[in-house]
Amino acid sequence: MIPATVHLLTSLPATTAIPQFRDGLLSILARLFRFPVSRLCLVLLILPCTAAGIPVITECVPNSASAGFLVAVRTGSRDEYDGIYGLSHLLEHTVFRETKTRNSFEMAKEMEGAGGELNAFTAKEMTGYYGITLAETSEVAMKLVGDIVANPLINEKDTELEKEIVLQELSMVKSEPETYIHDLFEENLWDGNELGRDEGGTEETVKPLTHRDLRKYYDERYGRPSLAVFATGDITP
Repeated sequence: MIPATVHLLTSLPATTAIPQFRDGLLSILARLFRFPVSRLCLVLLILPCTAAGIPVITECVPNSASAGFLVAVRTGSRDEYDGIYGLSHLLEHTVFRETKTRNSFEMAKEMEGAGGELNAFTAKEMTGYYGITLAETSEVAMKLVGDIVANPLINEKDTELEKEIVLQELSMVKSEPETYIHDLFEENLWDGNELGRDEGGTEETVKPLTHRDLRKYYDERYGRPSLAVFATGDITP
């Protein structure tokens, strides 16, 4: 099942970026999918399924009732520059609106029918797209996540709709002191560095972004050498 999903991702453009996914990804995977990850018992299989070499990392958990699937992209808020701060996060939102084969309603219907969850996150150094389902419906998660990453439309209408949602999120940040204090801490700790910026950007930097900016960033950063695929649960590698 996994190689078929990776085959779907081969439609992505190649870039010169070199993937450097570190141990932190395994911790993220463990938190997302609620499986313990131990260096002593973890068996990693790296399968070069394309000419560009997308690594596929799996952990089989026999008799688990669920399965998780994650596509990690080696780009995040620290890769942004003046004029596009907040773009990684806005792009992560927008790709869920519509792909070449499905709209957001159809995605939600498929995932709910599989008894699962479809979601994503933007971090400082990576963006992750994941699905969690019952073990017997894991192929649905793999198929949907692969489609979202490989075939997003990124048109003007969807971008503007998601931009409004992101702007609402940003306007709410200061009303949540327990969250905002961490933003202020990082801003002071990394004074002047991209790591000190909030992953969502600011209202001033997000408002001018267009679907053309998102498409350009996607074409530059979502290339095959910047991808890694992770799967865990009761799966067959």
